[in-house]
This record gives sequence, C-alpha cells and structure tokens, in this order.
Amino acid sequence: MTPPRAEELLSYFTGLAPIGEPVTVTREIAMADLAIKNNATYYDCLNYLIGGRFIRRLGTGIIIVLRRPEEMRKSRIEALPEKKLRDELEILAEENHQLKATIARLTGSDNAVAARKVFGLTEAEANIVMILVERGVATYDHIQSAIYSFDTLDRINDVGEAIRSHIKRIRQKLRPRGLDFSTTYGLGFEMDDAGRAKARALLNTRAG
Repeated sequence: MTPPRAEELLSYFTGLAPIGEPVTVTREIAMADLAIKNNATYYDCLNYLIGGRFIRRLGTGIIIVLRRPEEMRKSRIEALPEKKLRDELEILAEENHQLKATIARLTGSDNAVAARKVFGLTEAEANIVMILVERGVATYDHIQSAIYSFDTLDRINDVGEAIRSHIKRIRQKLRPRGLDFSTTYGLGFEMDDAGRAKARALLNTRAG
C-alpha cells in the first residue's frame, strides 16, 4: 500500500533537481519543508520510493529521482479492480489538492495573485516568477509540477518547449521593470539575490 504522503515527498524531491541528477537534502530539511512531524512517516515514504524505483539513494542525504509523481498515480490506478477505481480517484483528487497547497507554500505561488497584478502576468507565468523570487532557482521539473496538471501534460507534445515559451513571455514583461534572470544549462533558470530583493520590493509596494 502506498504511504499517504509518498507522492508529496516524491514531488518535493522532483522540484529540487531534474530527473536523473543527484540532489542533496537532509531528512530534517525535508520534514520541515513538508511539515512531516514523525520520523517513521518520512522513512515509510522514503523506503516506498526506493523500493518502487521512484528514487535511488546514493548515500546519506543524497538521492536521484528516477520517475515522476505522475507515474506513481498511473501505476496505482492500473493496479486496482474496476469497482475500486471511483474511491481511489476521490482519494487522488484530495491528495492532489493537498499537494498543490504544499507546492504553493514551498514555491511562493500563494503570492502569485500579487505578481499577476504587478507585472501583468498570466497565472502560470506568475507561479514561475514566484518560484524564482522565493527560491532563486526554478528547475524544469519544479516548474512542470507547479503549473501543469497530469491531464494537461498528456496534451503537451514538448513540455520543455512550452516552459521556454512561458519564460520568453515572462522576460518580455519583467525587463521593462528592471528585472531579469539567467538560464542555467541542464538545470533551469536562476534569479540573483538583487533581482529577488527588487521583485519583493515591487510586490510589497503594491500590496501596501
């Protein structure tokens, strides 16, 4: 049986580094970010992800994500008898709601409404900008998890190209306000501390 918060933990790991690249994260930091208060809960989820080949553990605090959260949902549904699908889909809907709330807290998309007004952004663009403002770095996988649903991903032929199109439009809207960010090959996008501070100041001015 899948631990209740296993998908949430996998999504968290996916947001820290691209698929197939090692990431270092301590148990304490992961538990704090996800508000997991019980060590057993964390290790149950971690062991499930390792056993299911969703992640590989290279050493203490070092993991590689092998599979996306969407694959976990798909495998869970395919393994169920038809009569249980309805109940499982209801559970998945609730888990998805909780997962989006966690992503909003971690990425700063709770502030995306202000970003939309201040910079004239779409909802997806605002979520990407707030990832950069709050975290400094936005990986492709992190952006994908934040702005696309599982159903939407099924309809997109090239997710990377779709994200780059968002990035192009965001730069066109931010540069007139004196804001910009760099592209890091193989990682995603990065906004320096000065840019993040200026963006926060603009958002706070509008909020005030």
